[in-house]
Amino acid sequence: MSPIDLYISDIENPLERTALENLRTEVHEILWEYEECISYGMPAFRVGKTCVAGFSKFKNHLSFFPFSGTTLEDFHDELDTLGFTYTKSGVHFTPEKPIPRELLTKIMQKRFESL
Repeated sequence: MSPIDLYISDIENPLERTALENLRTEVHEILWEYEECISYGMPAFRVGKTCVAGFSKFKNHLSFFPFSGTTLEDFHDELDTLGFTYTKSGVHFTPEKPIPRELLTKIMQKRFESL
C-alpha cells in the first residue's frame, strides 16, 4: 500500500475519504507524467523534481494545494462566485462541495505555467 493509500485509509469519515479519492483520481487524469509522494506531511504529486499539487484533510474541511503562493491569485473571483473559501496557497472544499473538474484543470494549467 502506498503512503497516499495509507493517508486516505486513515480518514474515518467515509465521505471525506471518498472526496479525497475522487480528487486524487481527477489530478491523475489532469497530469500526464507524475509521481505520487508525501510532501509537507500530505499526499502530493511531483512532476520531475517539483511538487505541483497536494491535498489534505483538516478538522473542518479538505484542502487542495497547487504548491505555489501565486497560482490561486487568478481564481479569486471564480472561487468567490462558487462559494469556496481559500488562502494564498490552498482551496478549502467539502465532500458535499468538491472543486469542479473544470476549475481544478484551470488551476493545474496555471500551476504548470510557473514551472
